[in-house]
Amino acid sequence: MKKGLLCMLVALGLGSFSGEVFATDVYVTPDGNEYMPGYQPANAKLIHRDDTVVRPVAPQAFISNDPAAGDSQTPDSRRPRFRVNARVRDYRTGWEMAVFGGGDIAQSGTFNMPATTAAGSQINLHSSTNDRLGGVAGLKLGYTWPDFTFCQNNYDVSGKKITLMPSLEFEGLYINRQFESNGPVTGTNVGGSAITGNNNVQANLTTYAFTINPVLRVQMGSFRPYIGAGVGGAALVMHHPIVSGSGMAGGVTDNFTGANAFFFGDQSDLVPAFQLEAGTDVFLTNAFSFFAEYKFLGLVDPAFGQSGSPVGTNTVGQFKAADIMGEDMVTAGFKYHF
Repeated sequence: MKKGLLCMLVALGLGSFSGEVFATDVYVTPDGNEYMPGYQPANAKLIHRDDTVVRPVAPQAFISNDPAAGDSQTPDSRRPRFRVNARVRDYRTGWEMAVFGGGDIAQSGTFNMPATTAAGSQINLHSSTNDRLGGVAGLKLGYTWPDFTFCQNNYDVSGKKITLMPSLEFEGLYINRQFESNGPVTGTNVGGSAITGNNNVQANLTTYAFTINPVLRVQMGSFRPYIGAGVGGAALVMHHPIVSGSGMAGGVTDNFTGANAFFFGDQSDLVPAFQLEAGTDVFLTNAFSFFAEYKFLGLVDPAFGQSGSPVGTNTVGQFKAADIMGEDMVTAGFKYHF
């Protein structure tokens, strides 16, 4: 009962989106016309075709013209009042390769960094990332298995078949953007007075990520929407980060502004990564498609620098994410299906 209800809801949803009835068995007449099973014209053969797109024509009575079968040239109300025009698309499955690009449109994450200034003040820098538009490029190599069907209603004229295709892809990502975060500074100076203020971190951040993504695809005419998730790893390189502070209060005499800012050399880290994605392919030919997708890349606890590192006259700890550092991306590209 539950499966039947799920099938009905999903089929109705996909059917209303596509305006198509999906079937793989059709009757083919010698003159090339194709019909849904349920009406078998004379001399027709029932054949099975993968990825056949069946587009319904306006419901109508069949005009039969086969005298050998005892038919006349008048509408026959005994025949199904529904005719189809079937076209074999044969959109390819199997190996596929894609190239894509796009934008890193939003970022998330919070960072902390302890430091000891030249005067001996113990401070903590807390900052949250700001959104900065970045560039994205990548490659995919994957394999899509032939379809299996779900919720088929015996190929009748009101039935809808959902064609599901599992897929596995290997993906490499390159992201480059300006990193910026800001937030409060807290701590105490050598006299024990509280320190308050603000900090700002700026750097150029490059991310190289690799993930393995199980994907589930749905064939809907020339569209192949999909959802997927993946796991892998990422290498992050923060180029020439600069940490500066402003608005200090609490008797601090060595605010790290201007010449006293914390200047770092390039910092890097290797972290686990995961990915969520959703998009659709639009087939331009049976082997070539355009696709667009949204993806979220999660970077697990990146940290930059070494604890106790001397930076000028200051000593700093790691600039470390307090949680997941996220990248929201919108990409588009082209895919070739071998």
